[in-house]
Amino acid sequence: MQGPAIVEEHELRRLESLALNGREIKNVAAIAHALAEADVNQVNYKYLKLAAESNKKFAKEFGRERLTDGMYV
Repeated sequence: MQGPAIVEEHELRRLESLALNGREIKNVAAIAHALAEADVNQVNYKYLKLAAESNKKFAKEFGRERLTDGMYV
């Protein structure tokens, strides 16, 4: 379903507390969009939260250090 995301200001404040860099924010937004599309729905806090949690779980399981291996840092 197309249309603007449905996120309240207090929900944005909750998301704001997450320590995410630009790449992670982009990934969370893309995952939330894909989840919403699969449900034929608009992006909302539920999808953003789920995407952020999966991103956090991924980083924890694979370690942030490994994500930068081989990169020019």
